[in-house]
Amino acid sequence: MIQNRLIRATYIASSVIIATACGGGGSDSPSAGVITSTEMNAISDSCTLRSGSFECLETTNAGADGIQAALNRHSDEIRTITLFNNPINNSIATQLQSMPKLSYLHLNNTPGADALDLSTVNTLEYLSVSNNATINRINLGSTTTLRELVLSSNSQLQQVDISNYEKISKLDIRGNSHDPISIIGFDSLGSLESLALWNTQLTQIDLSNHLGLTDLNLGSNPNLTDLNLGNITQLEAIWLYNNEQLTSAQIPTSPNLSKLSIESAQTPIQLNGMNAVFPKLYSLKLNNTTVTSLDLSTSTELSTLTLENNEDLTSVDISTLAKLRELNINDKFDQSPTRVDLIGFDEHLLPVDLWSLTLINTTIQQLDLTSNHFDFPVDIHLARNQLLDTVKFGSGANVGSLTLAINGNLTTVDTPNLSKLETLVIDSNASLSVVDLAGMSALTSFTLNSSPILNAPTLRNLDAVYQTLTSLELESTLVSSLDTSQLTNLTKLALDGNNALSTLDVAPLSKLSSLSIAGSANNIIAITGLEQLSNQMFLLAFNYSDITAIDLTSFANLSLVDLSDNELLSSTIFEPSADSSIFLLNTPALDKSDFIVNYPNADFTYELNLVAR
Repeated sequence: MIQNRLIRATYIASSVIIATACGGGGSDSPSAGVITSTEMNAISDSCTLRSGSFECLETTNAGADGIQAALNRHSDEIRTITLFNNPINNSIATQLQSMPKLSYLHLNNTPGADALDLSTVNTLEYLSVSNNATINRINLGSTTTLRELVLSSNSQLQQVDISNYEKISKLDIRGNSHDPISIIGFDSLGSLESLALWNTQLTQIDLSNHLGLTDLNLGSNPNLTDLNLGNITQLEAIWLYNNEQLTSAQIPTSPNLSKLSIESAQTPIQLNGMNAVFPKLYSLKLNNTTVTSLDLSTSTELSTLTLENNEDLTSVDISTLAKLRELNINDKFDQSPTRVDLIGFDEHLLPVDLWSLTLINTTIQQLDLTSNHFDFPVDIHLARNQLLDTVKFGSGANVGSLTLAINGNLTTVDTPNLSKLETLVIDSNASLSVVDLAGMSALTSFTLNSSPILNAPTLRNLDAVYQTLTSLELESTLVSSLDTSQLTNLTKLALDGNNALSTLDVAPLSKLSSLSIAGSANNIIAITGLEQLSNQMFLLAFNYSDITAIDLTSFANLSLVDLSDNELLSSTIFEPSADSSIFLLNTPALDKSDFIVNYPNADFTYELNLVAR
């Protein structure tokens, strides 16, 4: 006789049932520990059985017959059930009512049954029903054993009654964005430890008596106007996301608070208590709030700081944040001229393991990283910092990506041998006169936009990165020629408004999948080699070129074609797919009268006063 030993057997079939013993012992008789042939037909992975016990049933992509067989044989033993991607019929749902030991039930994407009645199961402690498209009623009766309830994205479930479940410690209910769920009996709950409510019809939430609450997650509750957190000192994490009618919130003074994330998509939310002491705060994100200043000098554990679209924010004290890994300051610059003053910001003291630095519309005047040696490739994004005039890096600085955009006074960018830089974006820095790519041996993506072209900087050593580039975008630059024979790794090329560029041979660019070339009325570009491009092209656009005819029948994957403003174009051949979009505006030499007849599936835009571009 074998007692309390784990035995693993592996079977092969078309679907999966994993039945796992979770404890206990018992007889080694065949009726207790042997799987029937009907059940084996539904099993393809493995089954771990304790002698004399069949306590856990886990299935993925199994048929209803196999599940039914397992339940028929072991309904008196099974304590936990987990079903993923398995249809369950009303017969299975009914059988769950008569399982005397069932304590854990997890159903994910189990369509078929329209109701789940567990009112007679007096042992249930955990219930999770998610992504179910058919269940419209759940009845748990007056069970007093339930500790955790999770209901998420069940499209037909419009109401849930939780009036009788005083012992629930974890509640997670998430309705559908188009049809928020109604919750009855929320005020009758006892002391919650974790609460998540998304897309519900609740208008007010009073948590002042839930003194043991540690995690709070409220999102997209369209009618919520009143939130009372009282003085919950045990809170460790707070997420408030896009509760449209919630205009204010009091952040309790919790010494254990480590994560705080508050976002409002519409009306800015007023936060009270933000300048309290949060010594354990690790992650802070505020988006569209009315906060005017932040003193984070006591939050010395802070690792992630993200402040976006806080229109009234004028200052942030980060003087003691030596453990920052991610710093993202992005003011709502498009609506307010207010710039954020970073008190205590010293680029020389940035942590060596910083990995992301974003400063948009701040008061910084220079960024000198000549002495920084980051452990990881840091991503740097500097935009609309109107006082910024200098950016410097040390030789071989560990920078993975660099974006400099619309910094009006930026005159100096010192980038000696940024040998680890992979992505560089220089966009509309009006005072910048030189961009030098020397030493950027790892550069794969380069974007230079100098609009208007009068502010275009001199571009040096572009040829030094020809071999490594896979993406090149040049707009309104002074570039007059490109040696495409050296750009053989390019998959994306975009050229727009480069008035000095008059000719381009794309024949060597065999790896291209996206090509966009635009001249101007005063600069017609001579393009050659189009017929040699790869059939993997999905985007092709060229305007103001000297092309007279083009055959695109070999480009089966094209989803967008724009041949507008080619006045010499008189002949085109297409084989567009059903989802192709084709633009043929200002092409007077091209006869377009038969396009609708010949290409009924394509989305054509051309001027016959039928479709506007």
